[in-house]
Amino acid sequence: MKRWHKLFVLFSFLVFLVLQIVSIQAQTFGSPIWMKEGTFVQYEFKSPVVHFLNKTIIPFENDASVTWRWECTEINDDVATLNVSLKYIGETRTVHLSKEVDVNTTSRQVFLSNGTLIGTTHLWVKSNPMDGEEIVVWDAPPDKIVGTVEIRGYWSSNTPQGAQKIYTIEGKGTINGQNALFNSGHEVDTGIMIDGIMNRHEATLLALEIDSLGVNGQFSFTDTNIDLGPRELWPEILGLLPIVIVVIVIISALAILYHRRKKRRRQ
Repeated sequence: MKRWHKLFVLFSFLVFLVLQIVSIQAQTFGSPIWMKEGTFVQYEFKSPVVHFLNKTIIPFENDASVTWRWECTEINDDVATLNVSLKYIGETRTVHLSKEVDVNTTSRQVFLSNGTLIGTTHLWVKSNPMDGEEIVVWDAPPDKIVGTVEIRGYWSSNTPQGAQKIYTIEGKGTINGQNALFNSGHEVDTGIMIDGIMNRHEATLLALEIDSLGVNGQFSFTDTNIDLGPRELWPEILGLLPIVIVVIVIISALAILYHRRKKRRRQ
């Protein structure tokens, strides 16, 4: 019996050791385990205009409804081919842009099909980072910018799978001699971007020759087939709290009114 007990303890220790090694490898090399063929993420927002790198501007009347989607169409070792698309639907015109890019899932560097390096995407970054940890947000020599993680300690309900724990990453520097600012929010367990400043420094947008999206109002993370972290219930409970309080007040008021009328009848 003791022998079986020792073997069980030894087996448990080996399993724990293997899991730790796998975890360390994932953190070291940073390639997301959720990246597979068919993986997609979708965002939606309103936009009055789209600015292109060649200074061309396409305006829309009363804001266009925009769907921004990326999907993994092929993955080979640590290189994923993503189809990135933007569809603007306005009152009088529709603009549809799409392109396939290759992304190194370890460094997050984005390349055109001819091998040209565009920059670094922040559509996802590291999962489960430490507070204050530094993460590269742009690496296209000679320019390199490092961002700093801040664990906010609150939840974001702006996901298709309910409220999730998030962290932010901020970084600033220069790209091609111009000031560059990075600021985005990410789901903790996957590193998927939930929101952020969508300016000229997102590499997948540069591949579409887009300078900026011109987001007007809320930028929403609306759909994905990636399994995000466990759903956080407290934000939803807190969101319902005002309604619960109002219901309690109304019921209490009706109860008091009922008892007063009943007391008057007895008198």
